Amino acid sequence: MMMLAHDVVHLGMRGEPERAWARVSQHPPGRQAAVLSILAAYLNYHFAGLGPLTLAATE
Repeated sequence: MMMLAHDVVHLGMRGEPERAWARVSQHPPGRQAAVLSILAAYLNYHFAGLGPLTLAATE
């Protein structure tokens, strides 16, 4: 799920959010929720000034 969340972030940064969410929507609802949870945690860490590696280390 971390890799899928990573792909969503990178596709979004490259200006392809539709493609990113298309990848997420191919998974069952439980996995979609897990990816959204990871993304929310990523944003919390990002806005707190911590790097993505810190997030990966704590997960």
